[in-house]
Amino acid sequence: MTRAFLVLAMLVCLGCHFATGHEQDGDIAYREGRYAEALAAYRRASARATDGGIWAKVAAAATRTRDYREAVDAYHELATRVPERAAEAAEGIDRVAQAALTRGDMESVREAVLGLGVIAPDRQAGRYALALVRSNTASGNEAMRLLPAAIGAAPDQPSADSLLAEYASALKRYASCDQAIAAYRSLARRTESQDLIVPKRPEHAACALQLGLGELSATPWSAEDLFYEALAVDSASAVGRRALVGLGDARVAQGDFFGAALAYQAAIDLGGDADSVGAMAATRLNGIASAPFIPDSLTENTP
Repeated sequence: MTRAFLVLAMLVCLGCHFATGHEQDGDIAYREGRYAEALAAYRRASARATDGGIWAKVAAAATRTRDYREAVDAYHELATRVPERAAEAAEGIDRVAQAALTRGDMESVREAVLGLGVIAPDRQAGRYALALVRSNTASGNEAMRLLPAAIGAAPDQPSADSLLAEYASALKRYASCDQAIAAYRSLARRTESQDLIVPKRPEHAACALQLGLGELSATPWSAEDLFYEALAVDSASAVGRRALVGLGDARVAQGDFFGAALAYQAAIDLGGDADSVGAMAATRLNGIASAPFIPDSLTENTP
């Protein structure tokens, strides 16, 4: 055995001794209710400890001293270093979230919910998500992720509808209309909270219009359905009138020029032809009117 190896072994043993000593000091302080001292000792022990279980003690002491963010971080370390104790870590974070919620520390609740999302994504955290959404603590993207759980924890249907409206808006803003449209449709089907649905109708119509325009060149029949959806929820606004122009375009693509003319004329009738939407509709309508007439007999014989 070389001298270098002996020195290294001594250093390792010395480090283990220091870690064990600090942990023992922490255990004594914790048992005696001196939680701040226990936390300080456990912190020192964690710097050298090879056993990841020390983080459970750090978390417990931090929870006692109301250092909730440190407690969440420590439980995360426990789950990472000792995967078989991940369920224990999730239970610990849940307790931290409850303690923080009781004290109104919403920032710590937020940290706890995010921590649960990492180590136990299937764990129910609806009540905490609901509290966070109501407190406006979470950022836009975070709120979008929290809202489904908050909806599930809503105490009544009006509250759920209100949260669903927020979720649809968040999806439209931070994700895409492809995702938001399903939430808008679900909201529209819930007929007991019409006062909540009405303010979201322009957003719903705008998403349907956007998706319809995207489908127009490839699948005009699908685009037609989306334009009808936009009209059904908001027919009188500029968005609704633009959907009428889109409807006319979809009908032209399908060869229904008479139906297209009716849609263009309706867009003009609802707002005149002085604005951009009206001018667009008038231009398309004039294009149909000036198109040369081709007898059906000629079109049928065209190869």
